[in-house]
Amino acid sequence: MFEFIPTDNQKGTLTLTGQMTLQNIVELSSQFFTSLSSVNELFINHEKSDEFDIAYIQLLHSLIKTASLQNKKISFIGEQPEVFINRLKIAGDYLLLSKLVILLATEEK
Repeated sequence: MFEFIPTDNQKGTLTLTGQMTLQNIVELSSQFFTSLSSVNELFINHEKSDEFDIAYIQLLHSLIKTASLQNKKISFIGEQPEVFINRLKIAGDYLLLSKLVILLATEEK
């Protein structure tokens, strides 16, 4: 479901696989906040994830807010699954969508 790989420069990547849904939210939350506590910048990779729900979107917002309060940074890396983008659109989550649009524009340069 997830793999966290820290680097020696206070950064780490959390690669998620499978379903990012309410059924897994306790494990996801634990992994998110444990990973965040060990780095200053956390990269989240959704490439291998295939399902997302609103509970997961809410968890992402909580993680981003917590990171901000701790002067830490959350970034998305890799190709974002279309199902994730669609879930953000359905939820009307323009904050996360705008972050992804900026990320994708940066990667294309």
